[in-house]
Amino acid sequence: MVVLVAGIIIALLALSFSGKDYAWSSPMVLCLIIFGIVIIGTFVVIKWKIPAEPVVPVYFSVIHSSSAISAGLHLLLYTLPISIFLTISGFVIAKTGCYHKLLWVGRSITTISVRLYVLLDNSTSTGKSIGLTLIGGAGMGLLLQPMQQSYTCQAYASVPTVHISTRPSSMPALCHPSSARP
Repeated sequence: MVVLVAGIIIALLALSFSGKDYAWSSPMVLCLIIFGIVIIGTFVVIKWKIPAEPVVPVYFSVIHSSSAISAGLHLLLYTLPISIFLTISGFVIAKTGCYHKLLWVGRSITTISVRLYVLLDNSTSTGKSIGLTLIGGAGMGLLLQPMQQSYTCQAYASVPTVHISTRPSSMPALCHPSSARP
C-alpha cells in the first residue's frame, strides 16, 4: 500500500508542476511521471506475484488455532456491538444533548474490557471469550460518537465567529485524515 501511495504522490506532483511551474517537456516533470508510473507498476507486480496474508484476530487464530473464517466471525462479535451502541449513543446525544456522561461510561467499559482481556489464555472457553469481545465492542460503541461530538464542540469553540461557516467542511479532514479530499 505504501508503494501505491508513493507512486500516486509522485505522479500527482508531476501533474501539479507541469504547465504552471515547469514545461511538460522539462526533465523534472518527465522524471516524476516516469518514476510515478514505474512505482505504480511495481505495486501492481507486488500485488500480482506476492500473495496477501489475511488479517485476522490474533487471539482466535493463534491461541485457539481457529480458521480465518472462525476468527473473522469472532471479530464480527466485536464490530456488531460497536454498531448497535454507536447508534444508541447517537440517539441519546440527540435527545439529551449531553455527551460527557457517555464518554465516561464508554471509557470505563472499554478500560474494563481491556483489563479483562488479560484473562484470555489457551484454556479460556469460547463463551467467555465471546462475552469479553461483546463487552469491548459495547464500550467502543459508547465511546466513538461522544468523542466525535466532543471534537466537534471543541473545534467550534476554538474558531472565531467569522470562520464558523468553514469549520464543518474541515472537520472530517481533522477527525479522520483518511477521509480528507482535496
